[in-house]
Amino acid sequence: KFRSKQDRSSMTLRLEHVKSSTVREMIASDRLPEVEHGLLKRHGETLNMSTQDKAKLLEMSLDVYSAKTHLAEIQVQVRSMCHSRGVTADHLTGLERFNLKKCI
Repeated sequence: KFRSKQDRSSMTLRLEHVKSSTVREMIASDRLPEVEHGLLKRHGETLNMSTQDKAKLLEMSLDVYSAKTHLAEIQVQVRSMCHSRGVTADHLTGLERFNLKKCI
């Protein structure tokens, strides 16, 4: 079945970044989400979390996105513990990266 252009545009999902913060910033503003509160305060010992584990958790990124269609809008919370999120992007191609010169 073919759909009209209007039908296709109504099925489009648009994502918009609303805000970004870290767990440490959320604690400072007294708005710590329940999941992180449970990990830091209630279940840390049960999970054998070390001080280093908790420090990594405090640096976890919390992003809020708004997902919109023509019918609805929902808030999506994304938690990221990527250790390499601050790394500079590498845009080299394979040929550029492995450009080796012959040695005798």
